Amino acid sequence: MNTPPRWPHAGMLWSSNTDSVMTKNGIIASSSSKERLQGMINEYLYSTAWVIMDDLRLFNSKLNKFCENFFVENKRGRWYFKAKIEKGE
Repeated sequence: MNTPPRWPHAGMLWSSNTDSVMTKNGIIASSSSKERLQGMINEYLYSTAWVIMDDLRLFNSKLNKFCENFFVENKRGRWYFKAKIEKGE
């Protein structure tokens, strides 16, 4: 049995039914707004410094660097926070 996520946002995709989906497409969280997803990302990464840039890259304003392990997508009015998955995984 899976344990519930540590943060219960309505847009959070973790559940016993989505673990297999999460491993296939890398989706960690989803929201209808950029601002809410940014807050979810910061909570997930235990930070307050991650910002979603205009080109959808994640930038850490404290460390002054871009994120290499995660990315953001905007499809059909929905915002997605995803993990980068190597081919073959």
